[in-house]
Amino acid sequence: MPTLANFSVSLVVLAEESDLDASMVEEVLDVARTRHLVRSISYDSEHGVLLIEFGREPQEPSGRSAVSDKEPEDLHTAAAWLRERSPVRFRSLFERGLKADVVIQGYAGWVPIDLLQEILRLGIRLSIAPINIGIDEGVSGGTISR
Repeated sequence: MPTLANFSVSLVVLAEESDLDASMVEEVLDVARTRHLVRSISYDSEHGVLLIEFGREPQEPSGRSAVSDKEPEDLHTAAAWLRERSPVRFRSLFERGLKADVVIQGYAGWVPIDLLQEILRLGIRLSIAPINIGIDEGVSGGTISR
């Protein structure tokens, strides 16, 4: 299953009806408890976007290798992180006027069933872009942890 350069899988929380408080989102989602599954956390206060990128090892600046013949481990890492969250935590965000999406960029393969099950269980959305659409580049507020 082809993994393209600049592959990433992230949870994107964005303000829809209210302002986004990054600290509150991190607290509600209990990000610190499974921080070892998160590569980076970025926040753009101007656009009201919090991006949690999943992965265990630091990503090289130039991106990942051009092709992989298996599902990237980061997809399973995202599933493991989501599995540790309850739907109540996400409902709390939704009730505060926020949205949450899992965004997979730079990947043109099967999405593992464990990740799909967690997305459905939590009531969040999935967006897939076979090319990197630069969602992390749009988060200009900088990395807030790690």
